[in-house]
Amino acid sequence: MNKPKMLLHLCCAPDALYVLGLLKENYEVSGYFYNPNIYPAEEYELRLKETRKIAQTLNIKLIEEVYENDRWFALTQKFKKEPEKGRRCDICYAMRLQRTA
Repeated sequence: MNKPKMLLHLCCAPDALYVLGLLKENYEVSGYFYNPNIYPAEEYELRLKETRKIAQTLNIKLIEEVYENDRWFALTQKFKKEPEKGRRCDICYAMRLQRTA
């Protein structure tokens, strides 16, 4: 039986593990890793590395986008002094979900 396909944005392995395992039962899931907001680059690489491990373990295709941290900073520069959950978050969600769609 062919399962419906689903593309799921992933930000890190711990957040992905449970939901991927659950969705995999009923869907052919592919993971999508696009997270220009993660800084510094070492943290980005660590999250990507761990997400790759999860994808391999669960036998899930992982699509990796280019790290566009410069673009992220350019779009959010004028909001850098705002607290968390402010306009930077709106930009972050919009940026990642537009790319995922």
